[in-house]
Amino acid sequence: MNPFIRKSSSSSTTANPSPARLLPSNPYNRAQVRFWADYINKKIYDSGRKISFSSKGGEAQEAAKTKLIASLKVLERVLVTNPFFGGNSLCFLDIAYL
Repeated sequence: MNPFIRKSSSSSTTANPSPARLLPSNPYNRAQVRFWADYINKKIYDSGRKISFSSKGGEAQEAAKTKLIASLKVLERVLVTNPFFGGNSLCFLDIAYL
């Protein structure tokens, strides 16, 4: 019995037999999603933080901008064929990128 929705797990699975998944069920595809989520966290967000919060000023911010542009170009090459990272549907990686 789930105390929050007051239903047992058996009744909730029969009502919705295949809920939308944020991570793929295939281990290889799931590993790819985790790789790109880590890439976004380490390359995109880190460069964005350095641009926004750098106390060193000009040179550090310009270096961070260059890294950010290069990282975004890599993502653009990945997304050129599909509207979302997961193909035609929203997945965990699209949410992580927000």
